[in-house]
Amino acid sequence: KSFIKLHWVSEIGYVQAEESIYLVFSPQVIPLLTLQREYFTKLDLNSMVEFKSSYSFRLYELLVAVKGSNKFVNPTFTVDSLCNIMHVPDSYREYKVFKPRVITKAVSELKAKVANFKKLETVEHRLTGSKRVESIEFKF
Repeated sequence: KSFIKLHWVSEIGYVQAEESIYLVFSPQVIPLLTLQREYFTKLDLNSMVEFKSSYSFRLYELLVAVKGSNKFVNPTFTVDSLCNIMHVPDSYREYKVFKPRVITKAVSELKAKVANFKKLETVEHRLTGSKRVESIEFKF
């Protein structure tokens, strides 16, 4: 086996006259740092500060990550996958509890506090001939 061990930072300093700290990243790390914009999700932290529910945070992160900048994507998730992604406790996993306490609350908060989510709506999808909600589509 072969491997490379490197440090992210090659130099850290403190300038007393300016009361500032500076960092110098290792040359091997710099190309990875410049890729941050391509491979990571950009979140509007000003909107997120206003969220009261942790489920609003999780749903916002999920929808922004999946939707990206594509205006035409309406992501759909199974109820089970949403429960897992949003770290819903077992007591909330039954749909009649999950919908009002998690989804409805989070969607209302996103609509009220995030400009790009003002028209966000949910559509429930059921299996043919079943009353059970299998998945939820988020329409923008």
